[in-house]
Amino acid sequence: MFLGHDWLRSKAMPFYGATVFSLAVLLLWSYTSGETKLSFDLGLFSVQPAEIAKPVLMLVLAAWFAEVGSRTVPYDEFVRAIVLAGVPFLLIAGQPDLGSAMTLGAGVLGVFFVAGTRQKHFVGVAALAILSFVVSIWAGVVRSYQLDRFTALWNQNNTTDESLQNLVLQVRFAKRAVASGGYFGKGYLQGELTNGRYIPVQSTDFPFSAIGEQFGLVGCFIVIALFGVILFRVWVIGRNANSPIGKYLVAGVFATLAWQVFQNIGMTIGIMPVSGLPLPFVSYGGSHLVAWAIMLGYVQSVHMRRSS
Repeated sequence: MFLGHDWLRSKAMPFYGATVFSLAVLLLWSYTSGETKLSFDLGLFSVQPAEIAKPVLMLVLAAWFAEVGSRTVPYDEFVRAIVLAGVPFLLIAGQPDLGSAMTLGAGVLGVFFVAGTRQKHFVGVAALAILSFVVSIWAGVVRSYQLDRFTALWNQNNTTDESLQNLVLQVRFAKRAVASGGYFGKGYLQGELTNGRYIPVQSTDFPFSAIGEQFGLVGCFIVIALFGVILFRVWVIGRNANSPIGKYLVAGVFATLAWQVFQNIGMTIGIMPVSGLPLPFVSYGGSHLVAWAIMLGYVQSVHMRRSS
């Protein structure tokens, strides 16, 4: 957080180049090995480039629009920014990791909105995103199991389609765990469903189910309220930022955090499709914690320099 905007701006493109290179290598590795690779295993720890891409892309776009220096983004600069954002987005989606790609997209839209992108350009981005999704399905980039996640969202009572059973049961058990906790929960490590391992990957994808069963509605409310406080503080810091790059950085962090929290909790209670997105600051995992430490470092850096 002690790094100034000028230093961050000067390092934006080198960081971007390194991130794109790592994503491209990972994607090539996946295709040549025939296995889905989302991270580099470095022995003692692993690194997931898709997570690191979030703060890097926020920095690159914020620096880019700060250089433009216009209250409304010109069309040519808008196209260049789309290309900058599109390269890592497509590389992540191709891994395939649609959850991280959509989160990256949410942060990009946050930066674009605050930077002064015209409404018609937003409509164009939405149309391009829909077209890209359709083409991805046709080309086989979007796998059948990923489409099943959307199908399972609308067929949560399906008991006949075997291809949907795992996803449907995941959501059912997660919802049941949250509901069974009552107001105050069953106590720490006392949840039959979460401790009984009926809910897979609960330490990463479904931590909210464990919170609901063990700490009840009160525990869920406290967690959501804490996220609300963080989002409110981020919004206030962004509003009071005295530099364009600061405003754009904070806008990207705000949009990314809001979307990721909504998606993770939403899939746990059955209103969003199941994805591999972690719950920020709660889920187990190193890369996403490092990424969020960097992004909150951006926010703190902007806050420290609000009157400089």
